[in-house]
Amino acid sequence: MKFLLRILLTSLLAIYIAVTPMNIYAQRGCCSWHDGISHCGSNGKYVCNDGTYSPSCTCGYSAPVSPTYRTPIAPSCIRPEIKSSTANWIFTKNGCNQDVTISWTAGGRETQYSVGFSKLAGADPGPKADTSARNWTFKNIKPGKWYFNVKPGNSCGWGSVYYWDVDVPQVEPQASLREEIIDEETRKLHYSVECASLAEITPSVGKVSLTNSFVTVKPKGNTVYYLTATQGNKKTSKSVSIKYPLPTPTPSPTNDPNKYSDSQSKSRNIPSWIKRLPLIKYLVD
Repeated sequence: MKFLLRILLTSLLAIYIAVTPMNIYAQRGCCSWHDGISHCGSNGKYVCNDGTYSPSCTCGYSAPVSPTYRTPIAPSCIRPEIKSSTANWIFTKNGCNQDVTISWTAGGRETQYSVGFSKLAGADPGPKADTSARNWTFKNIKPGKWYFNVKPGNSCGWGSVYYWDVDVPQVEPQASLREEIIDEETRKLHYSVECASLAEITPSVGKVSLTNSFVTVKPKGNTVYYLTATQGNKKTSKSVSIKYPLPTPTPSPTNDPNKYSDSQSKSRNIPSWIKRLPLIKYLVD
C-alpha cells in the first residue's frame, strides 16, 4: 500500500513540474489574460487558449513580407500642336526684293517657336527657338513662291512642323529717260533702270543694257522715244519727246550782227586810238 502511495505521489510531482513553467510563463505576459498559451501559430505568434493571438510574444521565424513596388507614373506632358492656327503676312519693299512680316495664332500649349522661310514645304527650321512671340520678319526675300515653316515647342519638346505657302510679289521696275542735245542732228538719250530683267527703247533702238546709261540717236523728225523696263509681269514705261529740226530762235537786237544799238554804232565809227583816251572810253562805254 505504501508502495502504491509512493508511486502516486511521484506521478503527481512529475505532472506538477511539467505543467508549472508553462503556467508561470503564461502568468508573466504571453497570453496571460487569455488562459495561457495553446501553440505557436503560422504567423510566428503564440495562439492563446481562448483562440486569440498573443499581442506581444513571438514563437519563431516569420519570413519577411516582400515590399510592393509601384511603377512611377510620369507627369502628364503633351507636346504642342498648331494645326488649327491661322497666319497672315505683309510685304515691305526692300530695294528690288521684299521684307516679309508674318504673324500667326497660338495653338494653346506652346511657349516658343522655331521658324524658317524656305523653298521646301514643311522643312524643319532647326532645333533652336527663334522667338516666343507669334510674329517674325524675314528680310530681303526675292520674289517667287516660298514656304513659311514654323515648329511650336514647350518644356515637353517640339511639336510637328506646320507651313503656309507665301507668294512674294515682284517689285515695280523703276525707270527714267531724258534728252541731251549734242547738235542739230544728234541727241543722247540718258536712261536708268532698276529692278528689271529687260529694258528697251523704241522706236529704232531696241534692247539696251541694264548697266549703260545712255544711247545716241539721230532722229529724222519729231519723235517720241519710249523706255520700257520689264520684270516678270511688271512693266514701267517712260517717254521723252524730241523735236527735229531744232526750232530757230528769234534773234534779239544784240544777237543780230546787222543791228546795233546807238552806242554800238558810235563805237564802230570812232578810231581805236581815240577810244583809248580815258574820257572818250568812258563816254563810249
